[in-house]
Amino acid sequence: MGKTSLASAALYHESIVSRYPDRHFVSCDSAGTCDDFLASVASALGFVEFQSLQQRICRYFCAASPALLVLDNLETPWEPQESREAVEAFLSSLADIKKLALVVTMRGAERPAKIKWSRPFLPPLQPLKLAAARQTFSDITDDVCSPAEVDEVLRLTNNLPLAVSLIANLAAYEGCSTILSRWENENTTVLSDGTGKDSNLDLSMSLSLSSPRILSSPNALQLKCWFPSGNIFGVIAHPRSRCCNHYGGIFAV
Repeated sequence: MGKTSLASAALYHESIVSRYPDRHFVSCDSAGTCDDFLASVASALGFVEFQSLQQRICRYFCAASPALLVLDNLETPWEPQESREAVEAFLSSLADIKKLALVVTMRGAERPAKIKWSRPFLPPLQPLKLAAARQTFSDITDDVCSPAEVDEVLRLTNNLPLAVSLIANLAAYEGCSTILSRWENENTTVLSDGTGKDSNLDLSMSLSLSSPRILSSPNALQLKCWFPSGNIFGVIAHPRSRCCNHYGGIFAV
């Protein structure tokens, strides 16, 4: 969680702005098929006609000044098997355009094939370091809470970027003491008033747990329940582990 915020911040960084005059951010959340995906990109480019979209989009970027295209939450159109090949073919066409820089955010560590991604590969986002979490909280709340209150509130978030952002926005209006009081009764629902994944922590987690990749592996959720804080490979590999026989084969793939 935090991929969208990171990509958005990079899009407007002064070094990126000077290098790429033509920049576009495309949310793929609602693009369940390749056709929907193409239409989302076309809309971001300002197209009003939606015929032959793949060719027109490629021609646009070939003729444009150096451009940056951010495809946020690409897993939505890419993960379904029925659309994966078409999505990868389109991405491959975009990757061949010399003046176009392509940035993709996705849940999970698997990458679309047929594209030579930049090395080194970026690892999945980790929780923020405490200093960064404090700074993010301060930037949003404008220091309405004491340092002790800030640290107490941040402990509720595990420094996850999305959770830090959501709870800071609440604290800016309600104050830290109110947030702490509400958390005792409401827990993560405090951060779930919004309707979209970027404003609703429970919804964001639900999207991850209901992805096609998870649903296609019947034992995946059960395995997550064994290790809510992360997979302990030593325990799984231990011959006396109760889950060794049942789950050990998963990690041999």
